[in-house]
Amino acid sequence: MRATVAMTTALVALVLGVAGCGEEGSDLTNAGEVEIRAIDYAFDGVPRSVPSGTQLVLTNASDQEFHEMVVVRIDDPQNRPLGQLIDLPSEEIRGLVRRQGVLGALPGEDGVRLRGDTSLGEPGRYGLVCFIPVGADPAAYRGLVEAEVPGDVQPPEVQGGPSHASRGMFAELTVE
Repeated sequence: MRATVAMTTALVALVLGVAGCGEEGSDLTNAGEVEIRAIDYAFDGVPRSVPSGTQLVLTNASDQEFHEMVVVRIDDPQNRPLGQLIDLPSEEIRGLVRRQGVLGALPGEDGVRLRGDTSLGEPGRYGLVCFIPVGADPAAYRGLVEAEVPGDVQPPEVQGGPSHASRGMFAELTVE
């Protein structure tokens, strides 16, 4: 249990410091807003590619789990799949990805911006990842999504199982 809390704390630190395999979606031709649905344990509606300027938004379709969508830019010329990158130690992954932004959503609700920006400007590879522990109490995250200035609120230390990412809740897309 103590190891799970430590691992969760390390993952949250990575998310704030650096910066499912959802089904592959269709290609988009116009910049705009793309809604990504968080389900247990995947991102749904992730297109393969989007034009520069696309804004990502999150809706949590789960009725039990809090979900986050950490958007990271995978630095060039990195060519390993996102699933391999998220398994690396935090000190190693910091040199390979840059945090773009973080959205979080309570069960059944729309996401709110917790950190950064989820508009995708720079062309290249991006990853979407949920590092929340499986079975974590969603109420523990309420303060994050209800804060007037979410970036000023520290993420809670929560108990739970392995991360949602370990269950496949990550996806990749390309900005053109």
